Amino acid sequence: MLVAAARGPTVRAGIGLISSNKHCLGGRVHLKEHASLIEEVADLEFPDEVQPLPGVQATPFNIQVETPDPGSVQQAEISVSRVDGVSSAITTSLALGGTSIMRVTFAGDAAALQAALQRQGWQVQMVGGNTLRISR
Repeated sequence: MLVAAARGPTVRAGIGLISSNKHCLGGRVHLKEHASLIEEVADLEFPDEVQPLPGVQATPFNIQVETPDPGSVQQAEISVSRVDGVSSAITTSLALGGTSIMRVTFAGDAAALQAALQRQGWQVQMVGGNTLRISR
């Protein structure tokens, strides 16, 4: 799955809700090398909000995670996206060698997301509001 948005001469990419046979480790994809990615997403419209399933309260969260390399970005996105109750997990701010931020939509509150992430092996800190920090 791949989501990309144009940003100058590069595309920022991450795991998302759009099906594709192309995969990216997250981060910057050089357009010259991967121009077909732009063609795949150029005509897609992205909703301003994720529509929750009827009867389920979907809540957006920001998750901070240390990402020393592209592999750690992909690993975090995949791990978080597999948590029960998560309907989307997309890296919105990439900082290789620093702290990246994922936007996660979860059917539940912060305490339930914290418990679900801990079951996946993450150490979880509540930063404040709807922001959590995860580490291994």
